[in-house]
Amino acid sequence: MDIKVKCLSWEQIRLIADDFREQHVKPSDLLPVDMEMILEIELKIDIDLKENLLALADIDAFISPDCRTMFVDKNQYEDRRYLNRLRFTYAHEVGHIVLHKEEMSKIRFSSIEEWIQFQTNRANDGYIWFERQANEFAGRLLIPKPRLLQEIKNYDSKIKQYLSRVENDCYELDSLKMVIARAVCPVFGVSEKVLYRRIVNEKIFEEIGY
Repeated sequence: MDIKVKCLSWEQIRLIADDFREQHVKPSDLLPVDMEMILEIELKIDIDLKENLLALADIDAFISPDCRTMFVDKNQYEDRRYLNRLRFTYAHEVGHIVLHKEEMSKIRFSSIEEWIQFQTNRANDGYIWFERQANEFAGRLLIPKPRLLQEIKNYDSKIKQYLSRVENDCYELDSLKMVIARAVCPVFGVSEKVLYRRIVNEKIFEEIGY
């Protein structure tokens, strides 16, 4: 089954995520975002734990086509080491609800096994954009840009000192972004990889003037 998604710019998706934060994250500047509370209290979505979901479908969690149930890998849910990973997964699935509810409503399956099969056959371009848009929504929701700028500016002197030694070497600059991501990511309750992608996608270094 092919998925056709709306054509949305990254900036449009970011604004939608910002609006969602204002409406559903309480207080709106709360960090890390409590995605489980948003799912169950704000959106009235049930969390249904499933054995071996990750092994069967290579996914931590997914939202049902009717957007009423979040199926989550039981082992991941019960292991605190995966707390941040699930936080992003929940935000990603909420992105589908907010951005793709119309597309989701057209998907029809009679069992969770059929839905898993759909998830494993996801090579078409529409599905790729379906996922990319949800990733962008999740990143912006969990990592609001004003706070990200603030956190990175806390390392301003160290960043400038480092950059003065490497003379705008692109490889070194990329490595620096990863180091900063590793330092800042605990504030937002996300992985360093997710934080790094926000630094790149939002052009944070360029905006600050590094």
